[in-house]
Amino acid sequence: MKKGILLSVCTLSLGLAAGILGCTHEEPVSGGTTDKTNPKAPSVIESKEITSFSSSFRLYDIWSVEHELIEYRFEIAPDENNVLMASEEESGIRFPADDALLSSLQQVIDDQHLASRNGVYRVTAGLPPEFQQCTFKTGYASGETLSFTVNNEPESAWGRAVKDVFADWFALQGDDSLAVPKEAKQVTELKFKLILDGYSYRFQPYKVKDLDAIDGQTLLLLGSASKSEDGSQLYGGTIPYPSDYFDRISEILLRYTNMLNASNATYTSETIDPKIKSLELYITYENGRRLNIRTDGPRRIEALRPVLNELIEYHQSLFDSVQPN
Repeated sequence: MKKGILLSVCTLSLGLAAGILGCTHEEPVSGGTTDKTNPKAPSVIESKEITSFSSSFRLYDIWSVEHELIEYRFEIAPDENNVLMASEEESGIRFPADDALLSSLQQVIDDQHLASRNGVYRVTAGLPPEFQQCTFKTGYASGETLSFTVNNEPESAWGRAVKDVFADWFALQGDDSLAVPKEAKQVTELKFKLILDGYSYRFQPYKVKDLDAIDGQTLLLLGSASKSEDGSQLYGGTIPYPSDYFDRISEILLRYTNMLNASNATYTSETIDPKIKSLELYITYENGRRLNIRTDGPRRIEALRPVLNELIEYHQSLFDSVQPN
C-alpha cells in the first residue's frame, strides 16, 4: 500500500515537473486564446505580383433562405508541371490561373487593407464552427509574404470579396457552381417608404378591381412623392408595372448587396422624430429570400443613402409624367 502511494506521488511530481519544463500540450482549453502574432511582420507589401495564394474561411450564404454556413478553401499553386493552378477544394473546381484572377485578388487585398493584418495569429478555442480558425496567405514574386490566422468572421467583407472574385472568375472559365443563382438575385416584390430631407416617398404594389385595371393589369405600381411639411405632392398615382421593372430593381439592389444585408433588421431610435427621418424597405426575391429594413435611426438611413437615391431616381423617371391624384 505504501509503495502504491509512493509511486503515485512520484508520478504526479514528474508530471508537474514536465509542465514546468514546458512539456505541455499546445491546444488551449475551451475559451483560451492562442496568440503567436509576429509584431515584426511588415504592414506594407511592396510587391503586387502574386505567385501563390491560399485561404480557408466560412461564410453565411446571404443568398439563401436558410443562410447556411458554407466553407471555402481557395488555393493558387503550381501543379506537377509547374503550371499555376487556381482551385477550390470543397467543390473540386480547378483551372489554370491567369493575370486577371491574380490582379483581382490583389485588388481585394488593397481595398480591404489586408496587409494591416500581416503576421497576426490569434485564435480562440471552443468557439462555434462559424467562428473557428480561418487563414489567409499570399506569396509574392519579391519574396514577401502576407499571412494571418484569426477567428473566422462569417460575414466578413474580405472573405466575401475573395469568394466573389473566385466565383466570378470560375464562371468565366465555364464553371458557375459557386456563382449566385439567378433566382436569389431576382426581385419579385418591393415596398418602399421613406421620409428624408423634407420629402416623403412611397412605392409599392397596389391591387385594384377589374373595373379599374390599366392595360388589363389589376396589380399596379403605386408611387408618390410629397413635401413632408405641407403634404403637397410632386407626383403620385398608379401605373402598370413596366415589363423590365423588377430587372431594373434587381440591378440596383445587387450593387448594394453588402450594405442591404448589414441593415436587414428593425432598428429604432429615440433621438429623432420618425416624421423627420424614417425608412421601411421590404424586398422579396424569387427564391423566397426576404430583406426587411425598418428604421428611424439617422446614421443607418444615411449609410443606405446611395441605394435610396437610386431607387428614388428610378421611380421618379416612371412617375414624372403622372399627375398627382
